[in-house]
Amino acid sequence: MRRWLRLSLVLIPLVCAVGLAFPQEQAAKPAWKEYSYPDDGFAMQAPSQPTLEKQRQATASGNIEIRQYSVDLTKDSGVLMSVSDFPNTNNASSKAILEGAVNGGIQAAKAKKTYEKDIELQQVPGIEFEGETGPYRLLGRYYAPMDAPMSADVHRVLDSLKFIAK
Repeated sequence: MRRWLRLSLVLIPLVCAVGLAFPQEQAAKPAWKEYSYPDDGFAMQAPSQPTLEKQRQATASGNIEIRQYSVDLTKDSGVLMSVSDFPNTNNASSKAILEGAVNGGIQAAKAKKTYEKDIELQQVPGIEFEGETGPYRLLGRYYAPMDAPMSADVHRVLDSLKFIAK
């Protein structure tokens, strides 16, 4: 029997360090809404409709489609939600797969990992991590709902994430 892994990746370039030292004037903030993506099994809140971009990428598990949902929050920050289905995980544990994803993300961003902890969302295991690359800070949360059922400003988007039924 072939096991599939759905890996949800949230990689967030936070406000540039220089931007933190010099706060910008606050513009009128749009109302936040929930956006639901049943085909990818999640919903999240954001101030505007996320933009969807699809791409294919070769991985150790085979050629996969990556679906990326992005939202710009300010001039210097935004959210990128990536969803991928990984066939052929060779019975690896969700912990091993998540650690590999974190390390791959850190390497791809040419960043230095500064923090990592195990997390859980609706009984689905995950890893939260932070990193630094140049003047930017990264905050990411990866989830691996391998055999778990799907049920129904930067931290607000992450905290609004929930899994929904397909």
